[in-house]
Amino acid sequence: MLLRIIALLIIGYLIWRWLRQRPPLDTPPEAVPHQLLRCAQCGTFVPESEVVRDGQRTFCCADHRDKFKLTSDN
Repeated sequence: MLLRIIALLIIGYLIWRWLRQRPPLDTPPEAVPHQLLRCAQCGTFVPESEVVRDGQRTFCCADHRDKFKLTSDN
């Protein structure tokens, strides 16, 4: 009987250690830093992955790219 209690305590301790070493399931993914680029039309900063490019200039959307082209042609 005493051996069963000791065995259960050892098993419980090992399970407890194993659970403490596992990372939590709800940890957010590591944030990847991204560069912010300025829109040539309105000056808003936009993540590089979402930017609309026209040569060297960057824009927050295609509409601002088109407006910039119209105003720079005049």
